[in-house]
Amino acid sequence: MSTATGINHIAYCTSDMKEQLSFYTEVIGMKLKALFWMHGIPGAYHAFMEMSPANCMTFVFHPSIKDKEAVMGVSHVPHTVAMVPAGVTQHIAFNMESLEDLQALIERVRRHGYNISDLIDHDFCQSAYMLAPENVWIEFTVTVRDFQDVDIDDEVVSLCGISPEELARMREPDLNAQPDEARLAHAKAQSEESQKRMEQLINTLQQQGQDGYQKEYKHGK
Repeated sequence: MSTATGINHIAYCTSDMKEQLSFYTEVIGMKLKALFWMHGIPGAYHAFMEMSPANCMTFVFHPSIKDKEAVMGVSHVPHTVAMVPAGVTQHIAFNMESLEDLQALIERVRRHGYNISDLIDHDFCQSAYMLAPENVWIEFTVTVRDFQDVDIDDEVVSLCGISPEELARMREPDLNAQPDEARLAHAKAQSEESQKRMEQLINTLQQQGQDGYQKEYKHGK
């Protein structure tokens, strides 16, 4: 099937790269695989820590990040069930292979002086939660059963405004289907907005004397 097969990496900004690398390598146990200057952004660098051969946790550093204020309830959640504006990360969950592995991680985290919850039973998974450096809430989870039909709640489906026909398509997507006119118009509007932001990025880079990004960052041209 021609679709995404997982998350290659997720990137967070950081004002202290060493602290993040120390936490995720020494406490969580990920391996540092790359630490290099970030392409196209003067003064920024990027770190990759491996969870598995195809999945990484990454951080981006730039000196300007120190001047940006984190605002609870806006840029960050104060706790794992708090809400933030649309598009903002609420929390990130890391997969663990077994409950034994998860319990061992809980003990290691506590040994390093960090607070982490006991196991919380979510029915289909069991999880532990903690606050990582720079106010990022993270979850470690073990799946204990596959999702079933009962996990798609009829009431929630209705509240989302999803019709039975739409639900059927969502559960078994036809990757060759043609979008309807409304969805196509929505996608084009969003693409125009993203292109406008890319144009602003190109202009900024050019003003900074950075050459060669006109072609690279101009999507679809």
